[in-house]
Amino acid sequence: MKKIKTGLTHLTQFFYRKGLQFTLLSTFTLVSVSAILLVTIGSLRQFTATTEEMTKTASVELLDQVNFNLDDYIHRLMGVSNTAYYKILKDNDVRFDQATISRELNLLFSAN
Repeated sequence: MKKIKTGLTHLTQFFYRKGLQFTLLSTFTLVSVSAILLVTIGSLRQFTATTEEMTKTASVELLDQVNFNLDDYIHRLMGVSNTAYYKILKDNDVRFDQATISRELNLLFSAN
């Protein structure tokens, strides 16, 4: 406690010796720097929160797009499979029409 009183006494004597202009300049600088620090910390917190929210939203949108693309791919693959079975294999005899089946399957797979 005595050290604090001694420190404050030395500080007040220091400002008395320097004069009013130095005291005002020091006070103004201290207040300005404090205000700048408070604004900077507040902006940093707001920026961090906004960035985290945007990252979460972008991740969800990316997963939704991947899900949609995979579903679309699976449906197109099922369509190719169904076409191969119902339009090509079912209508032709596999034992005798291998050239026709091969030609039609190649055409089907090259189109998709």
